[in-house]
Amino acid sequence: MEKHMLGKKLSYQTNGSTVEFEFEHGTAYVTAVTDTIMNVFVPYQSKDHRSKAIEGDKRLPVTVDVSEEGGAVQIKTDKMPR
Repeated sequence: MEKHMLGKKLSYQTNGSTVEFEFEHGTAYVTAVTDTIMNVFVPYQSKDHRSKAIEGDKRLPVTVDVSEEGGAVQIKTDKMPR
């Protein structure tokens, strides 16, 4: 199995309920699907998102609060405060 490393985090931006992270060697996405479900996606093999963990479209309008402290990025929703 080949090991992948994204490298150092360069930046991040919020687009609705998705936070897109830019790294030295790629991009990763964290999407708040609902107030209690986060989906983490790193397109190693394909840019298509093929997650089968959540069947059907469970997405709801979610407001995310994104902050950075000490190099760590925190993504919070109303029901996931920490």
